[in-house]
Amino acid sequence: MCEYCGCRENPAIGRLMDEHDQLLTQLDRARRQLAAGDGAGLEQTLTEFGALLGAHTGLEEAGIFAAMKQAGEFVEVVDELTQEHRDLDSVLAALDTTAADLDQQLVVMTADLTEHIDKENNGIFPASVVSLHPQDWLVVERAHAHLGPGHDHGHDGHGHEHGHQHDDEHGHEHDPH
Repeated sequence: MCEYCGCRENPAIGRLMDEHDQLLTQLDRARRQLAAGDGAGLEQTLTEFGALLGAHTGLEEAGIFAAMKQAGEFVEVVDELTQEHRDLDSVLAALDTTAADLDQQLVVMTADLTEHIDKENNGIFPASVVSLHPQDWLVVERAHAHLGPGHDHGHDGHGHEHGHQHDDEHGHEHDPH
């Protein structure tokens, strides 16, 4: 991950980068749990992943992304990254933990998320440090104060729950949310 520009020293950006690391760690854990046949652990990890992903993308969009748009900086890039958030939401919602190809789905999701994170850590975050003015950072600070730790992380910051298909021990599908 990025360490060359010092943007991680900004508390808001540092937090988002730390969450990127956590998200990738959770997907790696999910793959290991799948390989070990730990269905309950896999379900729990994917639930935690969905909650963190939703809270994280909501915070990015209400904070750094909104500030960049307000400043008129890299608006097209922000729009592209926001669309990638929606795409990740869709992929997560479509995961079926009983699918034979679940490992491959997780591999693809990890690759997509890694590419997305690279665009943020090595693109929009460093750009924000040099582009945003103090009044723009107020948008980021307000978002972090409003959507920071302790808020409902079961939703994605856009009013949508993250869910994926599950089967209970009797083969009946249910949504844990």
